[in-house]
This record gives sequence, C-alpha cells and structure tokens, in this order.
Amino acid sequence: MKRTDYLERILKARVYDVAVESALEPARALSKRLGNRILLKREDLQPIFSFKLRGAYNKMAALPRARLARGVIAASAGNHAQGVALAAQRLGCRAVIVMPVTTPRIKVDAVRSRGAEVRLHGGMHFLKKGCLSIEVYVPGLHQGELKADIVLGGGFRVGHCDQQPMQPI
Repeated sequence: MKRTDYLERILKARVYDVAVESALEPARALSKRLGNRILLKREDLQPIFSFKLRGAYNKMAALPRARLARGVIAASAGNHAQGVALAAQRLGCRAVIVMPVTTPRIKVDAVRSRGAEVRLHGGMHFLKKGCLSIEVYVPGLHQGELKADIVLGGGFRVGHCDQQPMQPI
C-alpha cells in the first residue's frame, strides 16, 4: 500500500463514532525544562481512558455486517480488550475477550461492563508466546487484513492533531 493510500484511509477512519476529540494541552513545566514547546494529547479522556479503542473500532466498523454478525474474539489484558468491548457494544455484535487469569479485577469488570464475554485463561505468557497474539479475530478473515485497520485507526489520532488550532503558550 502506498503512503498516500494510508493517509487517505486514516482520514476516512470512523474513530470519532466512539472517540473523543480531545485537545492538545501545553506541558508548561516540561516545555520549560526542555526549552521547547511540548503539547500533550490527552488520550486519558477517551471513554476507556486509552487510545486503544480507535484501532479496535476502526477494524470492526469496516467489517461487512455479515462478518460482524458472527462476532469477534480478542486476546488482551487491558485497554485493547476494553476497546473491542466498547466497539462491539456500539456496533451491536458479540465479543469474547480472552484475558490472563492474572488480569486485575478492575480490567475484567471494565470489559464485562461493556457487555463482552470474558474468558480467563493462563497467565501473561500466553499473550507473549503468541498463542493468542491476535488483537481482534474475526472468523474467516485473513490476519493481515486485521493489522492494517487496527494501525490505521490509531493513526488517526496523529491526523487529528494536525487539525487542532495552535495557540501561543
């Protein structure tokens, strides 16, 4: 895929169906310390307190309705799991999230509160070893198709920064 194709797909991503268009905020102390203008993108203001919902939602929103109707499964110990759960909730599909048994209860509860089914399995090693290294799996979909849309959904946050009005600090 050419660079311009990626940019076009990033700009067309539907991430703001779920993501908050958070402002860039000046980091005054850090700017002073580094002698430069530093701005922070407040992704902690997102519904799941992370940018991870962007890639999950972008992938799932791009699926044909017939594929989405079959549901999705993800393997994650935290923020990506919450992003998949939120996307499934908004898009009206079933989501099964496989999480390590060592996942903090607050993360498990956050995923369940979005209506996803949580299956606890093994420790963190199952994610690291690649046993369930998928981020969003849709039955019948080639793995290579998954990564591009997940990455492109996250890339939109950079494009979004370019659209912010810049003001003097």
